[in-house]
Amino acid sequence: MISDEEKLLEKEEELSNNLKSRTMGYHWNKVLPHFKPRESQIHIMEWIDKLPAHVKYIMCELPVGGGKSPLAIALSSYINGGIGNSFILTPQKTLQRQYEQSFNEEILASVYGRSNYRCEPKNTDCDTGGDAKPACDMCPAKMARETAILSPNMVLNYSIALTYFKYLRGKIPARDLIVFDECHTLESHLVEFSSIDVTEKKCKSYGVRYKKPKNNESALDWMKSTYLPAVETKAFELRQKIKAMDDRIDMKLSKSDIKTLKAYKAAVDHIEQMTNLLAMDKELVDKMYVLISDKTYFKFKELYGKNNFRNLILPKANRFLFMSSTILDKEGFCNDLGINPKEAAMISVDSEFNVKNREVIYKPITKMNYGWDKDERKTDRKKMVKVINHILDHHSEQSGIIHTGSFKIGMWLMENLRTSHEIIHHNPGSEISRDQAIDYYLENSESKPLLLLSPSITEGMDLVGDKGRFAIISKVPYPYLGDAWVKRRMELSKEWYNRQTITGIIQGCGRVVRSLDDWGHVYILDQSFEYLYNQTADIIPQWWKDGLTVI
Repeated sequence: MISDEEKLLEKEEELSNNLKSRTMGYHWNKVLPHFKPRESQIHIMEWIDKLPAHVKYIMCELPVGGGKSPLAIALSSYINGGIGNSFILTPQKTLQRQYEQSFNEEILASVYGRSNYRCEPKNTDCDTGGDAKPACDMCPAKMARETAILSPNMVLNYSIALTYFKYLRGKIPARDLIVFDECHTLESHLVEFSSIDVTEKKCKSYGVRYKKPKNNESALDWMKSTYLPAVETKAFELRQKIKAMDDRIDMKLSKSDIKTLKAYKAAVDHIEQMTNLLAMDKELVDKMYVLISDKTYFKFKELYGKNNFRNLILPKANRFLFMSSTILDKEGFCNDLGINPKEAAMISVDSEFNVKNREVIYKPITKMNYGWDKDERKTDRKKMVKVINHILDHHSEQSGIIHTGSFKIGMWLMENLRTSHEIIHHNPGSEISRDQAIDYYLENSESKPLLLLSPSITEGMDLVGDKGRFAIISKVPYPYLGDAWVKRRMELSKEWYNRQTITGIIQGCGRVVRSLDDWGHVYILDQSFEYLYNQTADIIPQWWKDGLTVI
């Protein structure tokens, strides 16, 4: 016979266990027993535990190395009550692979675009092979997708996620949580996803002469009267060729077959995009889109990512976790995505890296703004080159990178740098692409002193240890105002423009110190940084300010 006192004790113990099971710490230990949480992670978990029930949008600003991925898995488990039930979205395939390497297949599964899988029966990739009949019995891309759908946590890059959420709505059920890794890139992916571009090269393939539009109305009229009919005619011709292919017994595709299938798929996708755009009222197009154009291409690009966020993202989850080292401003971030700030909460945590190991040195030399290359600025340019060469001499035995800000500056530096480093770049006229330049650098930078010059490596590079001991920011990376979309956004919000720029600075600085025992130096030489800093000081994380030294 159990006494009333014993029953009461059992009930209190059961209640205590139930309460523990509702904490993130409990679920961390449940699904990640081999990951010992750090102090900053414990702080975030305690903060999440105290959030009101109405908070749907959880924003965590963590410095580089802050341990974002375990927090994502723990929150998924916390909400689900089991192993988890989430979509985890990343901007790059390399970050998907990091999730795969960190967690076993019982916790998560990753899926990539069909072009990343091989269709052996048809001797091509699954993206092309999937459009040729007959359908394969064991399609690797389809199997990977179905495995990921059944997984507690499904990992995708932003581009594939948006494609799935739009075109496979019924096959991709909603989940408890969507995690946005490196969420400061989210809006860019949202607006690019629905952009529509017409290029001189495309026009040539469809038998049309490219015509640069004067304005939105002339672009839409030309697309409707001339360009779209030409694309439809080409698609019909390609479809006839594909029908002839389908009648063959041999599944193997020739190079010509593959080219036809790719061209047909591109044409069909292009037709759908244009049809949707042309069905809209012209006044609505003017309100929602920005026309970007030059001599060789024009593009309709949505002004904000709000529409795609609302229509494609929101129906797929009940709660949302945003993670980045540069969210910076909750109100501004919410405005960009159309989020109600009252339903959002944000936390920013300090860096656990020793401030002495991550010093950012601001040494103002000259303003690298408009006119930097004019004859009257010759003395300023000489000063800049002299300082960069001095820094390179100081790091002569180490590998590092220079954020050039533009190809023009990169080409100027190539002509004037005097260094013992082997220089890698992908400036116009280079024999290698950006990806090839990065791959070569990453493969060899630990074995010999290399210097990588690029205007587009402020994000995505993991220069841990001797892969990178220094970075030089030769120009503050203000978004290019020659881009009509950037100009329009800047006109609507100078705060947005400055926020994008300081994000580029902080992200660029974060390439070279990647772990607790790592170290490196960053040099900011553009005098324009002072103005930017004064404009954005209230949103710059304190941990980053702590590492800043002015000389």
